[in-house]
Amino acid sequence: MSLVGAISAENTFKEMMRGKLKYCLLFFCLFSSLAAQTGADCFDPIRIADPTNFCSANEAYSTDGLGLSGYEPADCFNGEQEDIWFVFTAEATEMSVIVRGATRSARGGSLQAPEAQLYFGNCGQTLSSGVNCASDDPRNQFVELKQDGLLPGQDYFIRVQSGNGFDGSFQLCIRNFNAPVDPQSDCPQGALLCDKSSFIVPLIDGEGNDPDELMDALCFSNGFPGANNETNSTWFKWICKESGSLTFALSPLNIVDDLDFVLFELPNGIDDCSDNRILRCMAAGAAIAEYPTDCHGPTGLRPEANDDSEPAGCEQGQDNWLRPINMEAGKAYALAVNNFSGSGSGFEIEFGGTGTFEGTNTDFELISPEACYEDPLGIELIDSSSVDSVVQVNWYFGASANPGTGTGEGPFSITYDKAGPKVISMEVLSSKGCKETVTKRFELICCDPNIFAEAGPDQTVDLGEQILISGDAFLPGGNIIAQWEPAETIDCPTCFATTALPIASTYYFFSVSDSLGCTAIDSFYLDLKATYPAYIPNSFSPNGDNINDFFTAYSNVSASGMDLKVFSRWGELVYEAQNIMPGIESSGWDGTFKGRLADPGIYVYLLEIRFIDGSVRTFEGDLWLRR
Repeated sequence: MSLVGAISAENTFKEMMRGKLKYCLLFFCLFSSLAAQTGADCFDPIRIADPTNFCSANEAYSTDGLGLSGYEPADCFNGEQEDIWFVFTAEATEMSVIVRGATRSARGGSLQAPEAQLYFGNCGQTLSSGVNCASDDPRNQFVELKQDGLLPGQDYFIRVQSGNGFDGSFQLCIRNFNAPVDPQSDCPQGALLCDKSSFIVPLIDGEGNDPDELMDALCFSNGFPGANNETNSTWFKWICKESGSLTFALSPLNIVDDLDFVLFELPNGIDDCSDNRILRCMAAGAAIAEYPTDCHGPTGLRPEANDDSEPAGCEQGQDNWLRPINMEAGKAYALAVNNFSGSGSGFEIEFGGTGTFEGTNTDFELISPEACYEDPLGIELIDSSSVDSVVQVNWYFGASANPGTGTGEGPFSITYDKAGPKVISMEVLSSKGCKETVTKRFELICCDPNIFAEAGPDQTVDLGEQILISGDAFLPGGNIIAQWEPAETIDCPTCFATTALPIASTYYFFSVSDSLGCTAIDSFYLDLKATYPAYIPNSFSPNGDNINDFFTAYSNVSASGMDLKVFSRWGELVYEAQNIMPGIESSGWDGTFKGRLADPGIYVYLLEIRFIDGSVRTFEGDLWLRR
């Protein structure tokens, strides 16, 4: 059995559709995605499935109407306001969270003065607020939350609110990543990159000890030499391993910031920044119609560009992009990024192209005869063939692992307290100073042969008929949680026994999970017979004797409403009612027209009945009014 991706969600779903599914799943992603989550508090957060590269749509989330979660306000919060909660499982050690509300030129929503707090721990028990907190200047409507030292495999919570009580919608972006060695503002101390993995630089502040390193970057000063062009910079260096093209994109975290950059070749090697040769120089910005004097937005190297350099400003014809370079194996390169706006906010960098960077190429493999959490998991380092040797290896085995961390080459034998999704990260430092991180996800299951879930037999019912459903299960751990799906048709989706009012033929899924992470699932098929019953009298006698005094239609609970019209023999509309319920006589026609008793005789009715499955049925016929 493979440790990684042993059962895909697609295959799981197909198996469910074929009939009963009575075995322990390797993971529970299907029901995680189906379960309704509001984010109203820590116990019901919105889960971010992939925090490594998540950015929601504008106005995707809102604090409106959620109320107070009951937790004390975070240290940087302006009191306790309506808040919304998110949760993610860390896959890397660094994190950047951006909440974009009613920002000036790139509105993420209507939220004003956003505030954000990062937590870890257990809701209602030892939830810690000592991780990080960020609040915004109300003029910006933008906040960035930064944190390093996260433990891969650990759950972290994000709490968002408005600092001034003006609730609204917002965009949420999360980047969970492994950063290279901390970048510095001088070339000799620049971060050495080992591969082309994307990462975030949370902060750019200051020009370093040598503010003259960019004096030769004449695009910054529009061709005038001798200017101090470096203000808020950060430097990166690398050695090309395999010759090929290089592209990259720099995206400011504060989207209105203006990022500039200079790309160098270091002819004397990675450790010598003298005699560097400028390959590309970018000082322009992209203007927008609303703010034509602002230069901002993503920049970098891309195949569609034609320029080697663009001067400062937002002149017509400048698009903020330069053409790629062709790297040569063995040569050293450096990239200096300068935040001309001086906001202090950083950027995200993503590399592309066919050329590669020199690194350690170290990897590890998981060794286990079974994918059971009860059994020890073997971890073994795969030696690198790189000339850049490994000097330090740090391991992060996850929140429920024993041990949780380790150092050295291993091998290791790890046990886990519970089943479920796991993340292992290996951080490698090389003799030349680069830092590489290898992360692998896998699933561990409960292999107890006695685990089961039973949803009950298949059923056949008529539309509008309520059914009883009852599940049974055995799991070895405590705090067993049950879940029925589709939840919207079930009175108590988390009860073992409950009732449901089906509106279509469907499978009902019954799942259980416990404190050990063990899960089991079963299903039954509900065959719905849609008969759309309706009884319509052909006469009534509105004479005040409380017998047949009103004309209306009758159905069962499958009807959700109806519209009724009555016409005279000459086609005149004598009565109309909309959105009334069948069977409620007083809402029907009382035999009057324009405040007077209608004449006895034959009338024509037109009736539309709506049913709970969305169907609409039309009925028409003759009606005898008797006195």
